[in-house]
Amino acid sequence: MSPRNVYAATLRPDVVSRFSKKTFIAIVAGIRDEAIASGCNSKEKRQKAMADFNRTVGQKETFCYTFFKAVGRKWMTG
Repeated sequence: MSPRNVYAATLRPDVVSRFSKKTFIAIVAGIRDEAIASGCNSKEKRQKAMADFNRTVGQKETFCYTFFKAVGRKWMTG
């Protein structure tokens, strides 16, 4: 397993557009109904979180996220 960092700031507008707006924020927005229905989020918490995420694509904000890449092997016994 190894970490993969994404750093999006005004100095990297391509990353802000591709990752922050079109990937991360879009994924979080896309699971709105499921998150609320499951009780994971309330509508109010969800609105605040989305406002915070959308603020990271402004002119002075920075967004940093770490993914983890893992590789596995399936062992066959028999």
